[in-house]
Amino acid sequence: MLRILLCTTLIAALPCHAEPEKEPKRQGETSTGKMTDVDQDDAGMNAAMAEARKEFPTFWKAISADRKKAKPEFAPAMVKASFKDKDKEGAEHLWIDEVAYDGKMISGVVASEPADLKSVKLGQKVSFPLERLSDWLYVEKGEAKGAFTVQYLRKKMSETERKEHDAAYPFRFPALK
Repeated sequence: MLRILLCTTLIAALPCHAEPEKEPKRQGETSTGKMTDVDQDDAGMNAAMAEARKEFPTFWKAISADRKKAKPEFAPAMVKASFKDKDKEGAEHLWIDEVAYDGKMISGVVASEPADLKSVKLGQKVSFPLERLSDWLYVEKGEAKGAFTVQYLRKKMSETERKEHDAAYPFRFPALK
């Protein structure tokens, strides 16, 4: 059975445990630690991840220019990527900080706590190809840019859940489209 853990939390990724499902699933974690199952073939989530990969040059151009300033303004600036243990089918999507890109590989430091992943740890330096990128985010003038998978999950939340989720962050998310 294939399971993919999709952690959207930027503040703290809490350990998550799920019961086996009949269909392959991804899970998205809200800022409160509540897990949201997403089918592996969920067209909306897959579209959000594809959009993040397509728009990665926008992210890289923005944060590269920002880093050249005497006082950088875009913080946090993170990417999310999939990681998997060799002996397991499923993968976890983790937030990565201190992002670098050499034109082929993205690298950085794991910023979210893996739930079940054994091969990657919080604070570990990692590198991966663009194909494994699942999201990116930076904050400009108090508003999140990117966050495609987070926005997708926010659309699926009730207004109350969305307000609770958003209140946990020191920045705002753009209005849903």
